Amino acid sequence: MARILPILLICIAVAAVPAIAQGKDGGPEVRTSARCSGTTTADLRLRARDGGIRIRLEIDHSRAGAWSVVLVHERKVAWKGRARIAASRDSFELERTVPDYPGNDSVTARATGPRGAVCQITAVISDVSDDGDGAQGEHGG
Repeated sequence: MARILPILLICIAVAAVPAIAQGKDGGPEVRTSARCSGTTTADLRLRARDGGIRIRLEIDHSRAGAWSVVLVHERKVAWKGRARIAASRDSFELERTVPDYPGNDSVTARATGPRGAVCQITAVISDVSDDGDGAQGEHGG
């Protein structure tokens, strides 16, 4: 067990690193994923574009039902509402746009769903500068 623990911790650390990329329009983009409660997973994508940040949240859950979702941008509630997973599907996707403030922008999504399912995921997108661009992400369940 003592040998397995360091390997397990390294695997978890590598899985927590977000993917940093450039969007099709050349703007910075960050993607991060999280395993939430039970078999639920969440994917959060931020893309800087035209003075705003496009947020795309996808929750994959095997049961139909209503979800309460809160998007927080720079410690302020940017959007609060409900989303529904239909019986014929196993996920929902939500897209919203928020202003792109100077410096790094942090976005956290928290969703609560059927049977107490909970997802929380955070990503940070950096401004494009002469030094390059970057992004960070975190997740939790």
